[in-house]
Amino acid sequence: MNPKLHSKGQFLHYGQWLGAARKPPFKEQVRTTIDEALAQQPGDLASFLSLMEKAGVEVLHGRGGVISFRLPGQDRATRWRGSTLGSGYGPEDVQAVIDGRAPARPALKGGAGAAPPAADQSRY
Repeated sequence: MNPKLHSKGQFLHYGQWLGAARKPPFKEQVRTTIDEALAQQPGDLASFLSLMEKAGVEVLHGRGGVISFRLPGQDRATRWRGSTLGSGYGPEDVQAVIDGRAPARPALKGGAGAAPPAADQSRY
C-alpha cells in the first residue's frame, strides 16, 4: 500500500478529504462536453463545434488546422486529438460518430461538472 496511512483512522488522506467536492480535471470535463454535444446528433463538424461553444467551451483554431478547447478557468488549451483526450475522442473518432459510422457514447448525467468515475479507493 502506498502511501501508508499513519493516522490510525483519526485523519483522512487528502484525496479522501476532497472527495466529491473536487472538480474533475479539465480533460475529463472536455470529454464529458464532447459526449453531450454528440448526444445532440450534430449534422456536421461545424455544428458540433458550435455546440461545444454553446456549452461554454472556447474553440481555438491554430496554425495548420489544429483545433483546441479551453474551458473557463483553464490556463492552457487542450489539443483536440486522440493522444491527448484518450481513445474515442480524437477528431477522426468524433467525425465517425457524426457520420454514423460509430456509436455515440452516452453523456454522463450532471454535465461537465459531474463527478469523475469512482476511483479505486483501496490505494488511499
